[in-house]
Amino acid sequence: MIVEGFFVSTLIITFLTSIFLMFGFSLTPLTYSLSMFIFVLFLSVISLIRKIELKLYKLDALIISMAFLSYILLLEYFSRVPRLPTPDETSYVFSARLGMLNGFAPPMGVRPDSSEIRALFQGRYFWIYLLISFLGSTNISSYQAGLLSTIFLPMIALASSLFVEDRWLRIAIFMAVSLNPLLLIFSALALNDLAISFYIIYTILLSIKSLLKENRILIDGKTIFYFLIGLIITTLIKPNVLAFISMWIILIYVMLRYKLYKQGPKYKVIFIIMILPVIIYELFVDIPYIISTWILKSKEISAIFEKVLILSPAEYLIRWFLAPWWSSTAHTLLSRSFPDLIEYYYKILSPESLSLPVSSVILALPLFIFSRRFREKTMIITLSSLALLSLYLFYFNAVVLYNLNDASRYSLWMIPIWISLTLIIFKEIFEEKTLLKTQFFIIVGAIFFLFINLWLSKIKNGIYIGYSMSSRLWTMSEIIAQLILLIFIFLFLQIMSYKKRSAVDGQTGRIININFKQIMYYLVIILILLNEAYFFTIFVEKSLLYKDHGFNIINNALSEFRDNIGLIFANNYIYMRYFVDDKIFQQGLLLPLPDTKEEFLKLIEVVPSGTLFLISTDKATTWYEYANKYIKDLAYLSNLTSNVYISKINELQLPKGKVILYKIEDGDKNLNFAKISVENVFLKVGEKSTITLFLKIYSSYSNNVSIIVGTDRFTKLYSIHLNQGLNYIKFDFDYVIDPTWYEPGGVYWVHLAQTRVLVIEDRKVCYNTFLTPQNLILINLFFISLILLSTLIYFLVKIKYEV
Repeated sequence: MIVEGFFVSTLIITFLTSIFLMFGFSLTPLTYSLSMFIFVLFLSVISLIRKIELKLYKLDALIISMAFLSYILLLEYFSRVPRLPTPDETSYVFSARLGMLNGFAPPMGVRPDSSEIRALFQGRYFWIYLLISFLGSTNISSYQAGLLSTIFLPMIALASSLFVEDRWLRIAIFMAVSLNPLLLIFSALALNDLAISFYIIYTILLSIKSLLKENRILIDGKTIFYFLIGLIITTLIKPNVLAFISMWIILIYVMLRYKLYKQGPKYKVIFIIMILPVIIYELFVDIPYIISTWILKSKEISAIFEKVLILSPAEYLIRWFLAPWWSSTAHTLLSRSFPDLIEYYYKILSPESLSLPVSSVILALPLFIFSRRFREKTMIITLSSLALLSLYLFYFNAVVLYNLNDASRYSLWMIPIWISLTLIIFKEIFEEKTLLKTQFFIIVGAIFFLFINLWLSKIKNGIYIGYSMSSRLWTMSEIIAQLILLIFIFLFLQIMSYKKRSAVDGQTGRIININFKQIMYYLVIILILLNEAYFFTIFVEKSLLYKDHGFNIINNALSEFRDNIGLIFANNYIYMRYFVDDKIFQQGLLLPLPDTKEEFLKLIEVVPSGTLFLISTDKATTWYEYANKYIKDLAYLSNLTSNVYISKINELQLPKGKVILYKIEDGDKNLNFAKISVENVFLKVGEKSTITLFLKIYSSYSNNVSIIVGTDRFTKLYSIHLNQGLNYIKFDFDYVIDPTWYEPGGVYWVHLAQTRVLVIEDRKVCYNTFLTPQNLILINLFFISLILLSTLIYFLVKIKYEV
């Protein structure tokens, strides 16, 4: 009930947020409190009418209490730990803050030429709306937005524990998942990976529970609906259909293996529903896209199919073996070196992140599922098949598409499944009469990881573990210690040839039965928990994401000028926008520096008096913007031009480097009213994916103005002459295919998906707006419809099949 309630509450809160945005309501704690009170009251009345009774066992109450306590501890701990966000985090929070403060939320991670439908499914809207609701309902600072993830880890652990019926085993699974170091370090990040993990695990749980009836496989409409709802919600967070591809393959295999489609019209309809949409999508969207892109090499034709293309499974398959023609240096399975292939496998099943028992069991999983004992366990076979299929599909993708960091990040959702399976399998193993065979498989797997650890450490000078670590580490001693303890446990069990041994209590004289196998099982659990706790401290200590770079110090310095600022240009813009004051953010005053020195010198001549230039020397936060190729070499901005006076107003010492603040103080302030009026500005994607910025400006006389186009990585400056009357101005940004550039579209094109446009006349900002090529109102309307439909289907399925 707790997990389901949390799932439903996230649907409701995102639905409410989209409604608030549509009607322009203020996103404040009061608004959210009143709306949620009405919903809770409504659901309570329904519960009373339906006379729903909740039976709570003592162990269930214990695990719920543990979940609540773990959430409080995570919140308390991570609210005090300094953070350096990733660029992706700043992008999510940027979109969420625009939604909360300005009333519109742009998509994140979409190409400028994406249609509204594609932007909806690829723009991470569900996660952005969750961030909006979290920031709006709590009123916390934007740099603490990552605390939203702290609630997802206990929910993941609770959902994972529901794979088993044994309540003591549920507690063990909950603890092992909750303490996993890789999941823990993501608990303070504004990334959506923990959220994706929760929705995937919950969907798998619902699907498997509906699939298995009294240890028999039975597919009905409920299974399909749960599968589809999970697919929709997860895709709205971030397209990640690997789990659903694995589940789809398993469901199709079950239908064919047991010939369920022959058991009546209902099963035929289900089979058609599962097969037909996939065939249609592949035949009419995916494969034509592949032909137009890879064979015909036609941007114009492929653009037609890209409008409705969400993901391309066919392209993933091709990329395993062939590098794309537009990027001949891209990795494939055949171009990766053998050490790289091994390191990716080790990184995904890292014993440091999972513990040696978990890694060894997952490695030996194919041997277990073919054994006679496990063949009879339908839940184990289903979970194991899903784990293996998703593991190796992901491994092939990771080797080709991801770096080592992302290999850990995008495999997070599999960790709870691996941990749950390991504890289930160990429990089954310790109940066998003969343990030698299964012990051998696990020990061989453990020795394999030890050997790989030693080999990789020698050739690569350490093991790359965790996420965003500052360096490689030597962890061989920790792996050896776990191996020794594991061997000791198995040897002890072999020596004790009986399951139980009796002992006499010296004080009471009672006979006590000692179950050594159960004790050894608890020792395995303790070994897993100790490994997790130890490496969590290592991950936090060595991770680059948990370091203080002094952004709050910078923000406090900027806040002193917020009532008298022209604009702010920063060479750490991508990070600074995560921390900057709400008023500065809402007004759109913070911008990145121009990408060339020449444009920077021109910019100084036209920006308003009071404009600040924030120059940081911190290498960790000044790598993203193009301006960092030149700006640090300009030690004294005041010497750059004789036309404008620039003064150094502050120098802040930071934990890493320093920040210098410069201010333009021009005594000749133009106090006249603006003589121009910007009547319309919009972005349009035309032929050959060329992006055109259109401006319609009325000028009362012939005049020169400056137009600033700001993106997340650079600022472009244009000087335009206006004639008296209406002026129609446009700037074109062409799509460039450059094999030496790592992003499609060239240096500028891809960053125009989110654009801020400013018009400056006589050193005064007379127009400032934010643009996207997509219609955000239409996307929000699509989102409302999809969430409402998913929620209604979910409740109808619950009512039809479970009441």
